[in-house]
Amino acid sequence: MGRLKYENVLTEAQRDFIRDNGSPDLTAADLAKKFNEEFGKTFDIKKIERIRRRLIPGFGSNVSRFRRLEDMPQEQLDFLRRESVPQRRSSELAEMFNSRFGTAYKVTTIQRWRPRLVPGTSFNYPLGTESNTYGYIRVKVPGKTRWERWMPKQRLIWENQYGPCPDDHVVCFLDNDITNFDLDNLLAIKKKMLAFMIIMKIPKLALKVPGMSGTIAAMHQLAHQHSKIVRGRKDDEDRFKKLPPLYQPVGRPGFAY
Repeated sequence: MGRLKYENVLTEAQRDFIRDNGSPDLTAADLAKKFNEEFGKTFDIKKIERIRRRLIPGFGSNVSRFRRLEDMPQEQLDFLRRESVPQRRSSELAEMFNSRFGTAYKVTTIQRWRPRLVPGTSFNYPLGTESNTYGYIRVKVPGKTRWERWMPKQRLIWENQYGPCPDDHVVCFLDNDITNFDLDNLLAIKKKMLAFMIIMKIPKLALKVPGMSGTIAAMHQLAHQHSKIVRGRKDDEDRFKKLPPLYQPVGRPGFAY
């Protein structure tokens, strides 16, 4: 079954209301407010704007939405220049602009226009800026790609002390407290060892016990050999017992093994 369109679930009176009141002089925000007050609905601005475009033929050509800055009215240009302060995010500015003028510009469009409207102003986050993603802190650092520019804070602190972290390692919180950035609480663990510990439900705090990391590596090696023997033929058992070790000890401070 196809997705229902908003205008198909409206009553005739509601459609007539939008046709009668949806003039280009009325912004989508004002129309949404009047419509919701009249019929007791909770339609947001984007829904009302889409419905108005579909119900009123040719309305899209009359809406103040332009592809080029040179074609925009002076009032909208002045608004963007006035509100484009470095502390304001492009998503917030786009929401303010669309609500004020009843448009539907994307955040990427507003983000692309901001440097042209206010030349010489940088809207990028400065180095050292911290962002919070589901409780995990990332720090802005020099880099070419997005993933290189935003580094987990625990990894940055660890690398400042011990040097670059290998690609096959991940810096973990031993006590599982993602806000505890104490260096004693951070440890670089091989990804496959961490996966094995999660499967076996071994707490990361166990790695603080002397010699425990070597024991866990040996357990993983035996489990790896056993899985190969079970999957292979019986006459291959001796060959699988001579498999190369899964882990090569790093032997440096800050590493689990």
